[in-house]
Amino acid sequence: YDGKMKLPRFYQKFFLVCLGMLLAFVILEISLRIINAESSKEDNDRSPQCKVIDSYLVHSFIPNSECYVSAKEWNVTYKINSHGLRDYEHTWEKPLDTYRILIIGDSFTEGQGVEIEQTYGKLLESKLNDQSDKNIEIIIAGMAGWSPLPKYLYLGKYGLNYSPDLVILMFNTTDFRDEYFHESILTSDAKELLSDSLPNSQIFSKNDLKVFNVESKENLTLSGSEALINKFKVFLTENYEIFRRLEQIKRSFERKTKINSVKSNAMAITNFDKPQDYDDAFIRPKKNILRIKKLIKENDSSLLLVIFPLAHIVSGDEWAQGRLEFSFEIGKTYSNQALVDIKNWAESQGIETFDLTAALSQAKKESSQKLYFDFDGHWTKKGNLVVAQALGDFLTTKIPK
Repeated sequence: YDGKMKLPRFYQKFFLVCLGMLLAFVILEISLRIINAESSKEDNDRSPQCKVIDSYLVHSFIPNSECYVSAKEWNVTYKINSHGLRDYEHTWEKPLDTYRILIIGDSFTEGQGVEIEQTYGKLLESKLNDQSDKNIEIIIAGMAGWSPLPKYLYLGKYGLNYSPDLVILMFNTTDFRDEYFHESILTSDAKELLSDSLPNSQIFSKNDLKVFNVESKENLTLSGSEALINKFKVFLTENYEIFRRLEQIKRSFERKTKINSVKSNAMAITNFDKPQDYDDAFIRPKKNILRIKKLIKENDSSLLLVIFPLAHIVSGDEWAQGRLEFSFEIGKTYSNQALVDIKNWAESQGIETFDLTAALSQAKKESSQKLYFDFDGHWTKKGNLVVAQALGDFLTTKIPK
């Protein structure tokens, strides 16, 4: 008799413990949401009211939306056009006598921290029109966190519908880490788009295979339990404040402990002479840049790969406060070897490349004005202007008369 009663009592206790944990979770979640709602009135740099989860592109802007985004160093307005871009309106059909440029990039291209007319994309458009006898139209396709993989997906699904004459692909050192993440959460919709591209043996030449080994990696896309776990993590952090806070704490810990792995630490590729997975970190961006090159060539457009440095590569006093969170020293300028390596590789593949490092470094020597925000780390108005001038000077001779 006693033995039969122990089992139900155990389940009762187990149920009460689970119920208590669930109530605690609910109370904590509600409390954090209230706190977050209050704090977001003063500092909301995630612009959630303008963005939505996207089955192809991870996340995208909501067409025809508007939101006010603020942080410690800036307050800006985001107006999203009918095509879901932070840009003015553009028609899908290219106007007559127009040279159309499509810029695809991350938060630097999105223009985080500045108004749309102060972004390098719009400044570049004005500069080129002043110097050209043709009508130059620039379309800005910038989204925070985009690396070559989602840029390729955007280009294939939407971007080429603009019939651009030139596609500018922006690239910086955070793209190495972001490629791992985007690959790990690919949806079935996104994989369908990727399946349309040629298999590895046709994308790469024999010379490419000598540069990095893809023969043993026929399918670089994560699958099975690892992909499922990553998608579940994204779901939890997107929908529950508790898990979002835990993820922030985890990332902060990883940054401060200086993990020597690009896959786990976005800044490892510039914080170490050569991270332990340095060579592996190049496989994915190279693969997707070649996909982009092939897609653009098939659509009779031109490709320009523009690589640009983060603040701690340009100067020791740029991004002076924000860099501390990533264990970078104030006053020290860090290596841009990864950018040099990706530039040399791209040129060996016949991809035209332009490096903004020299222009930004020279501008820093000539002026005391900040090119990057101290905390945020994105380009200031001055930084955007320098980038527009450098790109404008480079492109002036490239645009046919």
